[in-house]
Amino acid sequence: MSRRARPTLRVLREDLGDGWPTPFTRRAIEAGDIEAIQPLDALDHPILLKASSSFTDNPADDTYVGSIASVSSSQLLEIKSGQWRAGVLVESDVCWVVTAGLAKGGHKDRDDFYKSLERQEENGTISALLPSQEDRDALKRERASAIIEDWQLQVQNLLLDAIRTVAHGGVAEISIPSPDPKAESGELFASMTMEVALPEDDYPHEDVVLEFSFADRWKNTQLRWHLTVQALATVNPPQDGWDRTGEIYSNLLEPGTLARRALEVEVLHDRGEIARSTPTSHSHWTHRKNLAQRSIDGTAVLALCGIYFVPHRDAGAFDKCPTCASLYSEIPTD
Repeated sequence: MSRRARPTLRVLREDLGDGWPTPFTRRAIEAGDIEAIQPLDALDHPILLKASSSFTDNPADDTYVGSIASVSSSQLLEIKSGQWRAGVLVESDVCWVVTAGLAKGGHKDRDDFYKSLERQEENGTISALLPSQEDRDALKRERASAIIEDWQLQVQNLLLDAIRTVAHGGVAEISIPSPDPKAESGELFASMTMEVALPEDDYPHEDVVLEFSFADRWKNTQLRWHLTVQALATVNPPQDGWDRTGEIYSNLLEPGTLARRALEVEVLHDRGEIARSTPTSHSHWTHRKNLAQRSIDGTAVLALCGIYFVPHRDAGAFDKCPTCASLYSEIPTD
């Protein structure tokens, strides 16, 4: 696990009011949008960059200056970058930048970084600098997000290999590994089959079929649907263009579509990007049951026209699906 130093949220909100190379990060902090600037161990403030690079996977190679002498209640390790200073608290699995500021006036100025720490040590308030539960929760979410993103890239690579295999017809079997880093070796999240029938004289389409079989542990989880959407979006977005029967999805594509898609996904993958779902371009009719919750948790519902889609709260912003509208008009209302 990386030991790159990361700032506490208090440091971001209170200590680093300036020094950022662009205004974006500061604006996100002021707006409370911390997720927009994650990972926090890669922020581009000079003192944070220096702190991050000062702690390596091997503690013997750390390059901090030493312990801050004026603080005895906690061991804070000193970081210097130009006029900026920082104090880092090292825990077993993470290094926290818990305080930062400027060295001023030969360390005699009241706002000097070291003078401020001296006062807090004398007042017994150094503990207020230490990581809060909010910091630990943010770290947990960030690590979980990183695990899922790495897993999604791994899944995308497996899907890309399968697309290349079947682009000219055939069947590919795909074993999706568990995203749980503590899972036993070989434990699967799902098994997939990708089958492609090429165009014939009387059938000028690539007939693509994806079939999913999920491990019992993951059948009733949000990740199950997210994996499905990722697979559909990787092979041929948008995901609501596929027909569904149970866990079998099918689509009719123009000749050469899969070969072109393989090249597109390869470019994305080489950049470390994940093929994203394409939002629906129509508003659909569906049953009211669970509709509000589905729009919140991002799971799909079956539309009257037969496709599955993720509902949005701003459905009025889209044109009405003509198939849904036609079918709805035929439903007796008396």
